Amino acid sequence: MRRLFRWAFRVLVLCLVVVVGLLLSLDHLARELAERKLRAATGLEARLGRLNVGLLSPTLTFEKLRLYNRADFGGAPLVEIADGRLEYDPGELLAGRLRCRLLRLEIAELNLVVNRAGALNIPLAANSPPPGTPRPPRDIAGLRFRGIDTLNLSLGRVTAVKLNAPQVVREVNARLHNRVFTRLDSVEDLQFQLGVLLLEQNGGVGLVEYLGRP
Repeated sequence: MRRLFRWAFRVLVLCLVVVVGLLLSLDHLARELAERKLRAATGLEARLGRLNVGLLSPTLTFEKLRLYNRADFGGAPLVEIADGRLEYDPGELLAGRLRCRLLRLEIAELNLVVNRAGALNIPLAANSPPPGTPRPPRDIAGLRFRGIDTLNLSLGRVTAVKLNAPQVVREVNARLHNRVFTRLDSVEDLQFQLGVLLLEQNGGVGLVEYLGRP
């Protein structure tokens, strides 16, 4: 009986090890898939430090996400997100749509670059129609994007440089923590709010004016 108990205990431990291994493999495979999806969706090189897929809840958490500029924008990091959390609507996902119930992003660094042709790597849509303006639907990673119910955004350092004058670098330390936005229905709405946030920061107006200067 005692021997049977010891064998049962060993089998239980072995099963636990297998389950943990599968979970670790799941996160590893999910991270590689996420990097490929990000490259396909943005056309940019992507590196993801850690990704955790919620098995009992519709959530994704991640750390150290970096997107890199294209070669014509210098190839350096465009954005580094230190920490993020996504809570999605599983019913919408099953229907091929992405609706974010909550998106929390801690942007540690954002690097704005004007290339030699005068184009900006991220359109800051502060002068575009405000959120809520009807726009054609867009796909993200093969899913029809249906908006963000709540966005919790933190923003750290923002730099701006022109490749025609790389020795001049403008910088703003936003130190913005947990600013909350609701009902963002498009990617353009997100760009609009990012532009508004930048203009609100000390030195932000000068940075935006510098980017717009020929």
